Amino acid sequence: MKKIAIATILSGIAFAISAFIAPAESVKLPGMGFEGVVTYTMTVDNTELLPMFKNCSMTTYLKGSKSKSVWNTPQMVRTEINDTNSVEKPIVLIEMKGNKFRLKYTDSSKISQLAPIIKYVEGTKEIAGYKCKKAKMTITIKVIDSVTTSTFDVYYTDEIPNYDGKKGQFSGLKGFPLEYSIGDGAFTMNVIATEVKPQSVTDDTFIVPAGYELLTLEEIYRNMQKQSASSN
Repeated sequence: MKKIAIATILSGIAFAISAFIAPAESVKLPGMGFEGVVTYTMTVDNTELLPMFKNCSMTTYLKGSKSKSVWNTPQMVRTEINDTNSVEKPIVLIEMKGNKFRLKYTDSSKISQLAPIIKYVEGTKEIAGYKCKKAKMTITIKVIDSVTTSTFDVYYTDEIPNYDGKKGQFSGLKGFPLEYSIGDGAFTMNVIATEVKPQSVTDDTFIVPAGYELLTLEEIYRNMQKQSASSN
């Protein structure tokens, strides 16, 4: 279970990192864009991991080209701050057992993602008040020496106009994802939006707080291994 837990956390980190390295091809949608907050719930299908993901949530703040996603679990808090109009890599922050890490980018070969394969299929549903269409996506991500390929359903809406679909796991998708899955074979995490709330988002939402130690992905991984061993 400890190994699965570490793999789960690394998958979350890789999800954020892949936002920069995925193909950047898109056409921006017209209009002023959506400003507000999207709240998701997160559940897993692995009974061993249920305690880790009890009352899990993800909150995404959107304002123009900027976004901030905060993934809250009993084990950690992972924050990603990104600007689709910037060439800078996303800022990834990890808080775990009293430790605070900020991801330091080094050798990009340690993390790589193939362009997602997207197949648009029949199916619609309403999620958080938005009409969503269905697609099937296949993604392949390499993190250090681990390669994960997964195929999953995603429901997306084209009614959130600032999403340009040019980065990350959903690169190329024709809308904003409101329901999807993340999995590595050992488990599947289901993510579904419970609320899409248009509201004012202040600029300081996207300011990086102080107090985070700058570490590479490998250093974060070793730190987690040590913490896991010490808790046995």
